[in-house]
Amino acid sequence: MEINAVDFKKDCLKILDQIHISGEDVIILKDGRPVAKLVHYQPVQRSSSFIGSLTGVGETIGDLTAPFEDEWEVD
Repeated sequence: MEINAVDFKKDCLKILDQIHISGEDVIILKDGRPVAKLVHYQPVQRSSSFIGSLTGVGETIGDLTAPFEDEWEVD
C-alpha cells in the first residue's frame, strides 16, 4: 500500500489499525517519491534461557588454538 504523507498524517491511527489487522507494509510518499516504509511489527521469539540463545549466530574463521605470530606495537 502507498499513501501520501499528508493523508498518512491525517489518518495515522486508522492506518496503524489496518496494518495491525492485515500485516501489509505501507510506503509513505512525499511529492510522489517514497520517503519511508511502515512495516507490521513481528515480535522476535526468544528462548526463556540465556544459555545457548546465541547458538548458530556466529561463525568461527580459522584456528582459534593456533599461536598468534604477529608482533604488537605498544606506544
